[in-house]
Amino acid sequence: MDTSVTRRSFLGIASASALALSACTGTAGADAEASSPSSTPVNGTLTVGSACPPGSYDPHIYSCDFCLSANRNVVEGLYEIDLHTYTVADGLCVGEPFWFDAYTCEIVLREGATFSNGAPVTPEDVVRSFDRASAEGMPFQPLLSMFDAIALWSDNSLLVSVNIPWFPLVKERLSIIKVHHQGDPSRPERRGDRDAPCGVGPLDVHRYV
Repeated sequence: MDTSVTRRSFLGIASASALALSACTGTAGADAEASSPSSTPVNGTLTVGSACPPGSYDPHIYSCDFCLSANRNVVEGLYEIDLHTYTVADGLCVGEPFWFDAYTCEIVLREGATFSNGAPVTPEDVVRSFDRASAEGMPFQPLLSMFDAIALWSDNSLLVSVNIPWFPLVKERLSIIKVHHQGDPSRPERRGDRDAPCGVGPLDVHRYV
């Protein structure tokens, strides 16, 4: 049997390791009994190394596969794309966008969504994240050029303005916007998005070193 590691399988292993980098909670310690899983969550920390300089973990500027994989369970988009089937699922937004006319639609935030520091997700967080991701010179700005604006609409919804009538890929492009919290005074080691973005995903980052 051929046991050689191909480039494809190596990248698959690397991606799995990258996800472990961001794991800080819900993982049993090394001395946990594997034969009798506990129903009580056990906090733990995983330390994972990268074979190359990872660059930035900022969800709006990263281009490294390692950082992308590590952040997939840390920050969440307004919608999420399954990278195996390329289907779109709800993320921080739920349901289909409601179109008022050919150029404006409403998106609704998921009820009870909170960041890993306990702060609730607000429409203002979405607007701030969009404004940063779509700013001139940002890597993903060309992919967001069909959005004229994302503005507050209600306590749990936003108004999206597009310049392509009935834009059919609105959810796919909204998935690019990864919503994160701006700063956490209780975590002085979190100096900014480059070091440890504070997101809504199931895993939390204490620090990248």
